Amino acid sequence: MDIPSREIILSGYRHRYIDVGSGRKSLILVHGVSSSLDIYEKVIPKFAEHYRVLAFDLLGFGESEKPPKENYTIHFYAKLINEFIQKSGALGEGKEVYLLGHSMGGKYAVATTILYPESVQKLILTNTDGFLHVPHVIRAASFW
Repeated sequence: MDIPSREIILSGYRHRYIDVGSGRKSLILVHGVSSSLDIYEKVIPKFAEHYRVLAFDLLGFGESEKPPKENYTIHFYAKLINEFIQKSGALGEGKEVYLLGHSMGGKYAVATTILYPESVQKLILTNTDGFLHVPHVIRAASFW
């Protein structure tokens, strides 16, 4: 990827991320399983014409740290995504966060939106994997 990457510490672990474009609307891209932020390489420049685009390698993927003893749960990933939103400056007065999750990243984006609704203004899901058990709140949300 031609976009220079940076490093950010989330929950004590090093993660690679990118930050390109500008504006009050931030589009945060969450990748899927066996992937990294590089999956969005071809679309980031187009998105950056209209949004501040942020993406990071989830813990255990890409160039992020891969701690063998961490408990990789959906709640933990939601916490990491919310921490990224906060530390990146995507939220603030007059700012909006659009969270886009692909595949497994979609499941984590849904969890982030449910657990931290104040952090996400719009949720976009692409080819999202499913839940083994659909939580009641997800079923209820499908009727909105």
